Amino acid sequence: MKYWFARNSYKKAPIHVVNYEEMILDKLPKFSTRELYLSEEFRVLIRSTERPTEQTRIEYLSLFSHSHFFIPEIFKDLKKVVVLDDDVVVQRDLSFLWKLDMGDKVNGAVEFCGVRLGQMRNLLGKTKYDPKSCAWMSGVNVINLDNWRRHKVTENYLLLLKQVKKKDEVSLREAAFSLSLLSFQNLIYPLDGRSTLSGLGYDYGIDPEVAQSSAALHYDGNMKPWLELGILDYKNYWRRFLTREDRFMDECNVNP
Repeated sequence: MKYWFARNSYKKAPIHVVNYEEMILDKLPKFSTRELYLSEEFRVLIRSTERPTEQTRIEYLSLFSHSHFFIPEIFKDLKKVVVLDDDVVVQRDLSFLWKLDMGDKVNGAVEFCGVRLGQMRNLLGKTKYDPKSCAWMSGVNVINLDNWRRHKVTENYLLLLKQVKKKDEVSLREAAFSLSLLSFQNLIYPLDGRSTLSGLGYDYGIDPEVAQSSAALHYDGNMKPWLELGILDYKNYWRRFLTREDRFMDECNVNP
């Protein structure tokens, strides 16, 4: 990562590459490496109980993993961060996110009302929640760390984590689904949907004009643009940012 940023210019932006895993293990030794992951993606199958004959609907939700909940602990001097997933392509200036007045909210995220919490009651346990509340997406998120600390989001997350009975890797990764949604109850600041367009890793029906006008594109789903099975119509948005002449690209499993 350090070599990559040293070889590529980003308009004189200061770049600081850190080993996040090493920092967490150093400052929070009670947590093991198995609890540290990137954003988690979940495939949600929704079947209507009122219309059982209707076809099951499949949606992808990309949510925070356990690692995200340590950001305020690691970067104690910061008041705000913008978090980008590694399958996001930035097409426009995102500096406007830095200027948002989020009030008392913690997590600026694009809401996804195609899935509501009440539809996932069998996954969310007995913790109280608003069944009409929309799910939200990771990808591009604005985090107000001052509000995070004031609302004790990490402490509440750890209390919910204690309720997870199994602590093996699979169970912990599955638990990220409910823990992410419940930890940010009433703390989501809805971002304009035009700021980030999701679904480019599974949805064949995205309007090209919408994709071109979006500030950022999120390739959530299993058809990532660098894979051979990536959706061909959406690869161009990612491909135009490739630096193919860089020798490091030869070592990547890229199918442009």
